Amino acid sequence: MPTSSSVGFPGLCVNGEGHVALPLLPAQAMSLASKGTPHPVKQAPLWQWLPKQISFANPSFTPGVFKLKQDTCELLGIDPTKVSFVLYKVLLHGAGGQTLNLRNASVPGSVASIVLMPPALYTGGAITVKREGSSNTQYYDFVTRNSYDFAYFS
Repeated sequence: MPTSSSVGFPGLCVNGEGHVALPLLPAQAMSLASKGTPHPVKQAPLWQWLPKQISFANPSFTPGVFKLKQDTCELLGIDPTKVSFVLYKVLLHGAGGQTLNLRNASVPGSVASIVLMPPALYTGGAITVKREGSSNTQYYDFVTRNSYDFAYFS
């Protein structure tokens, strides 16, 4: 699982909450959950925020994320100038939370997703990614993740 400390801290702000501390503290996670919208796919505990509900106060964050876009396009063999990078949603997984069968189909014209996991203190967790139409399966184990770095996969 790739990690990056070069992304920079986002200065994440959530409507009704204000600035979000990273790594996310348990008390603030509970507060955020009370302000989030339960995810429509019944995979509790999972809450979501749409782009209009969040902002990023750190101007250094965007260039770091766009570097991830460049890296992902290179990995996929896609010209990065032909790709738009759009925030789709922010998810907060509670203990035991999971997302099954995440697909790009809900975003018109989408060819890939970049999942960016901000610094967080937690235990356990893993993701298996299987690309549709491919036998290639990737497994990301978060047990050994440094809780102070961003993790990402695409």
